[in-house]
Amino acid sequence: DLTFDADFNPGKSSNFTDSLGNRLSGIHYGDDGLETVDGFFDADKKLIVLDEIKPQGGIINLTGTLISTGNGRLRAASGYASVNITNNSRFDLALDDIVVNENREGRITLTDTATLAREIYLFKDGQVTRDRKQGTLTTTTSDGKALSSIRYDQVSSDTLVPIESLTPSSLNSPANETVNGAFDGKRDSKYLNKDGAGSGVSLKLVDPAVVTALSLTTRTNDDIWQWDPKTYELYGSNTDGDWNGTDWTLISAGDTNLANDRGASNTLSFDNKQAYTYYKVVFPEIKGVYTDGNGQSLEYLHLSEIGLQTASGVTAGSLNYQPAQGRFYLFTEGQRKTETEYKKYEQKSFNLFGFDWDDLVKDDSLKKSDTRMTDGEPLLDSEVVVNYPALPADVLLYSKYQLVQTSRDVTKKGPWESGGGWLREKTVTTEVTTVTGLKDFYTYAVRADLPVAVEYYPGSDQPVVNIQNGSNKLLVRGEMSFADTGATDDEFAVSPVNLSADAMEISGEAVFSGPLPQIRTKGDVTLNIKNGSGRLLVEATGSVTIKELSTERNILNIGGITGAKDIRIDAVKSVQAKNINTGGNIAVKAGNSLSLSYAVTTAGRVELTAGNAVLADNIKAPQNFAATGSTEVNLGLINIGQSVAISGADVTLQNLKASS
Repeated sequence: DLTFDADFNPGKSSNFTDSLGNRLSGIHYGDDGLETVDGFFDADKKLIVLDEIKPQGGIINLTGTLISTGNGRLRAASGYASVNITNNSRFDLALDDIVVNENREGRITLTDTATLAREIYLFKDGQVTRDRKQGTLTTTTSDGKALSSIRYDQVSSDTLVPIESLTPSSLNSPANETVNGAFDGKRDSKYLNKDGAGSGVSLKLVDPAVVTALSLTTRTNDDIWQWDPKTYELYGSNTDGDWNGTDWTLISAGDTNLANDRGASNTLSFDNKQAYTYYKVVFPEIKGVYTDGNGQSLEYLHLSEIGLQTASGVTAGSLNYQPAQGRFYLFTEGQRKTETEYKKYEQKSFNLFGFDWDDLVKDDSLKKSDTRMTDGEPLLDSEVVVNYPALPADVLLYSKYQLVQTSRDVTKKGPWESGGGWLREKTVTTEVTTVTGLKDFYTYAVRADLPVAVEYYPGSDQPVVNIQNGSNKLLVRGEMSFADTGATDDEFAVSPVNLSADAMEISGEAVFSGPLPQIRTKGDVTLNIKNGSGRLLVEATGSVTIKELSTERNILNIGGITGAKDIRIDAVKSVQAKNINTGGNIAVKAGNSLSLSYAVTTAGRVELTAGNAVLADNIKAPQNFAATGSTEVNLGLINIGQSVAISGADVTLQNLKASS
């Protein structure tokens, strides 16, 4: 989405962003704010010029020691892209190529070089495929040189119906055993809720789905079978995902029939034909009470995996990447400073009888001390990823402070004498300056094994191209290729491609492919079409020329053309045209068959030429009418002001009116 406001006026030629990367005033993108279209403003020509629009599938590759300190999010674009451009400014708009005909595939690949674990997420057609692979490092020797390589073997592959959000029945869970642990596809993690019986989870799917089975897997890290769920209830809703909401429909309920073993699984199938966006899983009973080593009776709930399966066996899954447990990001910041001490030592004496009485007065005091930072702020000294598995799961930050002496410099000045003599005080002075170099070290360890959300932009099942240019000229210069997702020839269907401007200039190099557009403009229109689908609609005040360059389809479908001047249609194979109104001539040519109906010209003639048959009905022209078909010419209601010329092997005339 891109909108130019009425007050858009940069005043000088510029890209859409200035030299500091700030977006020009008067330019707005869609609700998500993503700057998906770039271009520039030509002040001399008073023209907004868009770069080519060719959306690609999102690709993210991350390789290294993967960590997350929280709120991590990875997003990749997929599916068909829609284009919505509105120009409310007083400047003309120029389009380069717009190619949105691809059902894009998004891909996110995450490779942890420390564990050699790899996860690949492929987004296509509203579904997600998650592949897990494990690498093995092997070393071979060739010509005395060691060669290392990594072979990745498939561990698992799941096709998922994406879960948009997970909400536990309560937040009474340890930090490393949240509800995400039951939807991450890993048996070595789990969801534990200290509320026990009656707890569970509600979830929202990206798209509604019909769930026909619930799969459950018990914990794998301990033998506390008493906390396994004994019974379950599954609810669905399309209006409210709140745990305590009232608009939940019970889908299935009963015993879980889970064995007491570690990693025991069971799939519970049921009859459901309703698609829901929200689902809620409740575990009303657990198997028993567990007494720990301190004699404390505990009634918790825990599960390794919870899966909702559709009729096709696809599992609803939470797309969270889980870094290796126990990882911390450790970094040290240091700040240098100097501490300066200035001390002045004075020894005073008084000469009363020609000899000194020392130590009458002594001064051994600190005159001045100053500490000055030589680094304006703490600077990063080192960073590393470490494992602290012994730290409790709820410890998110660990810090330590150290003060280190880096240098010491002592400067002594003196002693020197002042004063003295008979009946006078003499002072011996020494100054000592000590400069000590110090450095503060702040070491922090931040928990870095928190889940990373893996998301995708699903695109549109029915992509739309809508360009509104108001009272300005729209210049179409490049390839216009749109997604064909089932464009229909139905005369009541709305075209997915809409170009609207008071004036439109389409260059000779511009080619339209895919769904044919709906065009509204003042002036002339010339369209080059390649493999068009759907129906073409054109409203113009000048001439209209339609030229089909090539096609894999049998028929070029013209749903309606309105113009004030000549209308010309040239089809490679067959053409079916209706609702043609103009003040000029109408000329239609087809390589195979030609069908024209409800065509009116108020001041011109009609010429129809086909390689095979010509079918015409409800045609009105004040001048001449000519129809040429090598096999057949079939004319219905034809009302012509002057002459009629017909050429064909088989001619049928039903209601022909002409002066000659």
